[in-house]
Amino acid sequence: VDWGDGSAAENVATNTKAQHRYNWADISSGTLTSEGFRQAVITVTPQGGQTLQTIDFQQFHSECGSGTSAAFLEIKIGVTSSITLSNYSTNVCYFPHLKIFTIDNYGASLSSTLFRGNAEGVRIVNINKSLNISGSGPFQYLKSCKEFNFTGVTATDCSNLFLNCYGLKNAPMIDTTGCSNFTSMFQNCYSLDYVPTYNTSSGTNFTSMFSGCSALIEAPYLNTVAGTNFTSMFSGCSNLKYIV
Repeated sequence: VDWGDGSAAENVATNTKAQHRYNWADISSGTLTSEGFRQAVITVTPQGGQTLQTIDFQQFHSECGSGTSAAFLEIKIGVTSSITLSNYSTNVCYFPHLKIFTIDNYGASLSSTLFRGNAEGVRIVNINKSLNISGSGPFQYLKSCKEFNFTGVTATDCSNLFLNCYGLKNAPMIDTTGCSNFTSMFQNCYSLDYVPTYNTSSGTNFTSMFSGCSALIEAPYLNTVAGTNFTSMFSGCSNLKYIV
């Protein structure tokens, strides 16, 4: 672990807590943010011949008890092998100051909610490598996120995908060829004003897909030939005028 403050890199064994105490003066004043943070880039690198599989962020510095001991502003995962982003419990993945989350060179899938509760400050999510979304609602707690920049993302389950993402304006393109469940995909996305044309030919459940999208004026023409449930698909779309 390179702690990013000029101190020597630290070797940390598997299943061992890695912790570090920072001195304000050791971090460049040029990194100061408008919120009063000085920033350090922490780099975690697997040792020779090893792979990084899981990182548990639900840990606290031994000197801080159960209080918040780190304020992550940006997290970037860049690995060439698979890594597990664990399914949440009620106390996992709280990032109250996080603004940007990026995944590069990723080899697995998102199978559950990625962030839980207190990650509402996230503004940008970047996924730059092949990744499959296979579980309900990985982004549903990112209420302030304005940008989802996806490259090579597929989804086999779109239910609750962007549920309650109030700040989302432009929906990202996703390969949904194999997806059957679009339930509440954009429900309560109040700011949404652009949706690309997804491949929905396998879709059966479109319940509340756009429910509450009050800013949406134009919706894409979707192939719903296999659809069986359209309950409240456009409920609350008070400004919707066109399906093209």
